[in-house]
Amino acid sequence: MRRFCMAFVLLSSIAAPGVEAAGERLAFVTSVQGTGNLQTWPAANGLSGVAAADAICQTRASSAGLPEANLFVAWVSDGNNDAYCRVHGLTGKRANACGQPILPATAGPWWRLDGRPFADAAPTSLNGDHILNPLNVTELNTVSNALTAFTATSPIGEKDTDFAGCGDWTSASSSAFVAGGRIASTARAWSVGRIVSCNTPTPLYCLQRGTGPALPKFSTRGRVAFLTAHAYSGNLGASPAAQGQTGLAAGDAICRSEAQASSLPRPTTYRAWLSDIGVPAASRFVNDGAWYRLDGQRIAGSLAKLQSGMIESPINLDNDGQYIQSLAAWTGTTASGAPASDNCSGWTNSAAAAGYGVVNTTLAPWTQEADTLSCASQQRIYCLADNDTVFADTF
Repeated sequence: MRRFCMAFVLLSSIAAPGVEAAGERLAFVTSVQGTGNLQTWPAANGLSGVAAADAICQTRASSAGLPEANLFVAWVSDGNNDAYCRVHGLTGKRANACGQPILPATAGPWWRLDGRPFADAAPTSLNGDHILNPLNVTELNTVSNALTAFTATSPIGEKDTDFAGCGDWTSASSSAFVAGGRIASTARAWSVGRIVSCNTPTPLYCLQRGTGPALPKFSTRGRVAFLTAHAYSGNLGASPAAQGQTGLAAGDAICRSEAQASSLPRPTTYRAWLSDIGVPAASRFVNDGAWYRLDGQRIAGSLAKLQSGMIESPINLDNDGQYIQSLAAWTGTTASGAPASDNCSGWTNSAAAAGYGVVNTTLAPWTQEADTLSCASQQRIYCLADNDTVFADTF
């Protein structure tokens, strides 16, 4: 298993846009929305297709006073040009190295307007699940209330071939559909997570071309939370990692076993984000947050925030340092922190069902998806430190 030894840099020390480090690349989701016929957007300046998309991004960036507004391009693809190539200032298809001798790798990293990193440099961030924070902050540094952004683009930056509607961004037909990204999600869902009607008003993602400084080594002065590297049936006591415990105690033992296996500080202080009837998950914690992922991204500032229906960053990084795309983690916990009605009979029965959370979102489904899963299925667990001190500068 991977061992963590991270130099600590306070996230709050990162300058917000307007006073950002020289050359940092920015990204945002537009505060304005329109149909899949991009020419009809007021900010399109009479252009159509991907040219209209870029004009919209550049107009919005200029209106917000962002630096180098002319370098913003939309994260959209058409029949001839993949978004991956376009964020490198090139045309063509990613499969053909965007017309270059080798696949270009000079775009990013990108930052949101609130000073949080969105993604590392390409192709690392655009080749799997390495999206650090959802791209749900607009050019005005406000959190978007939209659910989806137009993309027609796979997570690695190629044109999506399953839903190629909107006629290369010239059609607003209500009977045509195109791939869209979930703006409150990371991993692959940020780019392809929903299907959107071309007639539905929807925003665009905008990324700035060029190469910025490497991301710093983030870390935290708060408590750590992670997603277990292994999956477990809903009868948690059946796992050897439960160390003979059952129910909620088994979940806690699993968290401590995984923390110890990855040499995390104070591994015996971890508890599982699990509820049982009459026992809300938050009530099982003696100490309050803030909690951070192992890459330093803050998840929530307090237990109250964990029960508010929204967190700051998804808990999608496991104790082995892997960003996880898989959907589910056992929780048995509602968005308000209350025990759900289904919990594998107190996490002891693989023949029952239980509530779960979606690991790559910051919205309420992070802890409460609408349906349930069979307790016979193998799912991961959220683990949060419950210690009385914050971590030192290194570990």
